[in-house]
Amino acid sequence: QIVFYASAAMLIFNRWPRASAFIMGCAVLTAVVSSKSYYGNNKLFAGSLLLLTGLYHPRTGPWILRAQMVVVYFGAGLNKILDPDWHSGQFFHNWAGARLAQPIYLWADQFFPPLVLGKVLCWSAFITELGLAVAFLIPRAWPVAIWVSLLFHASLLEFTGTTFNMFFYAMEAAVLAFIT
Repeated sequence: QIVFYASAAMLIFNRWPRASAFIMGCAVLTAVVSSKSYYGNNKLFAGSLLLLTGLYHPRTGPWILRAQMVVVYFGAGLNKILDPDWHSGQFFHNWAGARLAQPIYLWADQFFPPLVLGKVLCWSAFITELGLAVAFLIPRAWPVAIWVSLLFHASLLEFTGTTFNMFFYAMEAAVLAFIT
């Protein structure tokens, strides 16, 4: 923790920023792999983002950070597309209806046949994620991909009321790798 906080202070004051980010990333990833109860995709992503930021070199550009974003979106979309509960809308219906008791979802759901709204939102999520994976591969599509990514995660924050721990902040910061 001391190493992490010292590196964070150095990063905040712009002292050896790449080394500081690399050390912070190593600290977070060490914590993630050393404790099963501490593991979380959000911590793994944030630690990877910091570590890869530390590996950034001005001559080669942030290609490795960009590749990480493509992998994250592709993995998230693929995970959802292979899950039958996402295909049927059951996942979203249970998550938004029973788990979150999301008032807008519960209100809108009454106007649709069973599971149709859940299915629409599930399919929208994995189409968005897979679309972002492709869009972040195409430099001309980056401006649109950045906005879609920011709006997608902001809408998740508004809908769920949670940042999913570090994930929201790390993902919002990661799109900076696509700004030229």
